[in-house]
This record gives sequence, structure tokens and C-alpha cells, in this order.
Amino acid sequence: MTMISTDTIDADNEKAHAALEADYDHLGEVLARRGVDIGWVKDKVAAYGVAVPSWGVGTGGTITGVGQVLKQKKSKPSKLV
Repeated sequence: MTMISTDTIDADNEKAHAALEADYDHLGEVLARRGVDIGWVKDKVAAYGVAVPSWGVGTGGTITGVGQVLKQKKSKPSKLV
């Protein structure tokens, strides 16, 4: 697997930064008109936790873990007589 270099990521982030800042500022203005403080929203989102099961992060597991057990016990099938 080829990893993306940090220089490439930094360059892309730099290109998008100005637009991101403008969008964030605009969102803050829209929320403020509605009486919502964007800092409060940001704090709530930062404190929100999400539990991701191991099978949901691409490590090859399954919901029940059966896939790993089957992989370990896999052997050539015997020829039926």
C-alpha cells in the first residue's frame, strides 16, 4: 500500500484553508442570527463520543467475530468417499 506523503496532505490542506475559514465564519454568523453561539456548538461536538466496533474500522472482523474464527480453522476439505 502506498501512503500519501505529509507534504501532499499539507499542500492540499493549505489550498482549502481559506475557504474553510470563510465557511466557518459564515456558519458562525448564521448561527448567531439564530441566537446560537458557535463556540457552544463546537464544545458540544468535541465532547461527543462515538464507539466504533472493531469490525467497523477495516481490520477484517465481523459483527460477531465469527469471521476470524473461521479463518483460523480453515483447512482443505476432505474428499468425500
